[in-house]
Amino acid sequence: MGISSNTHILKIVRLLIVEDEFILAVNLQESLETLGYTVIDIVDSGEAAIEKATELLPDLILMDIRLRGEMDGIQAAEQIWNRLQIPIIYITGHSDKSTVERATLTLPFGYILKPIKEQELYVAIQTALNRYEREQFLSSVLRGMGDGVVIVDSQLRVKYLNRVAEALTGWRLDEVKDQILTDDLFNFIDEQTQMRADNPIILAFQKETTICQGKRCLLVARDGTKTPVAHSATPLIDKSNLITGAIMLFRDDTQRRLTEDENRAAERARQLEIQMAELQKLKQLKDDFLLPISQEMQTPLSNIKMAIYMLGNVLDK
Repeated sequence: MGISSNTHILKIVRLLIVEDEFILAVNLQESLETLGYTVIDIVDSGEAAIEKATELLPDLILMDIRLRGEMDGIQAAEQIWNRLQIPIIYITGHSDKSTVERATLTLPFGYILKPIKEQELYVAIQTALNRYEREQFLSSVLRGMGDGVVIVDSQLRVKYLNRVAEALTGWRLDEVKDQILTDDLFNFIDEQTQMRADNPIILAFQKETTICQGKRCLLVARDGTKTPVAHSATPLIDKSNLITGAIMLFRDDTQRRLTEDENRAAERARQLEIQMAELQKLKQLKDDFLLPISQEMQTPLSNIKMAIYMLGNVLDK
């Protein structure tokens, strides 16, 4: 049973079809328009797909894997996603293992086998659009955070850096994406010893728990700049209790440490003032105690001196 066009499409969804078989492309267009989608163009090569995607910025692309020209759909999809972040659903009659594995590496938003059924087509498109919307929302939240955010997959490959992380590390996401996380990318050193410190994400993987900052550490950026940072990392665990990745949050800790050091210095000064006041009190007590004794001791001595003096005068006479 088909799905009518007035069912679920609440907003205009603009689709680009990449298919080298003309009749299949036209049939697909008719099915999509019946479902309420808008097909903005049809192209038959990977090169043309990249060009039209850049020009028209569709909401989603339906991409055949086998295409005309030197570039296949998988290569085109990878370039389009890296450049434009447009979700892509593969449509193909080939389900061999090697093709599926290649396609999976590009993290597509769906995979439909020919012949295409209208119900499956609709579900695949709506699922892809909903997933893309959720991911974009999450990405906007992470970009807007005041903390640096780094996300890696289960193989420690970098998958995400937000703008704060880019600023603190000196690396852009497009430069490090899918690279293995190493100390060259994220180098932490102990503030006191200047020796290399453990990377919190790697520790989170090893210990399978959240790692919070212990000793003070510095993040060494790409250009060698050292920034005091506070950080924490936690593994990402799926429903099967398997670690699928990890996320690290970190922030510039310079101002907090300055304030902490100033407060510590002020507290030391206050304690010193208290100690000096106590010493002054002790000195005053000592003076108050010794003065009468000294006076009493000095009085008899004066009398004795006077008596000796007078006695000497008498004897002289």
